Amino acid sequence: MLQRMSPLEKAGQLMLVTFNGTDVSENSEIIELIQDYHIGGVVLSTKNENFTDVDAAQATQALITALQESAYQKKPWFACNGPSKRRRARLYPPLIRRPSARAGGQSQ
Repeated sequence: MLQRMSPLEKAGQLMLVTFNGTDVSENSEIIELIQDYHIGGVVLSTKNENFTDVDAAQATQALITALQESAYQKKPWFACNGPSKRRRARLYPPLIRRPSARAGGQSQ
């Protein structure tokens, strides 16, 4: 795949960007960045209001799916949680489902 990518596409794949809100319509700025500049992914955060209070898990999944589907020629694409001032990054609380210590120890 790398051999077929132009220098612009390779540079774009190194970029992670942020955006405000949840608008992923065809004319939105984030879709333009993904399609025209081939960015490698986005950083989602509560500060940028990327999460909604209404059915957060489904809304976030729909947002990420829409972003991934717009990725230039379906190149590998990345979405991540924004950093926090604490040691660990914090996810939007309704999206956190941590297994118990026992369940974690039993996984392979």
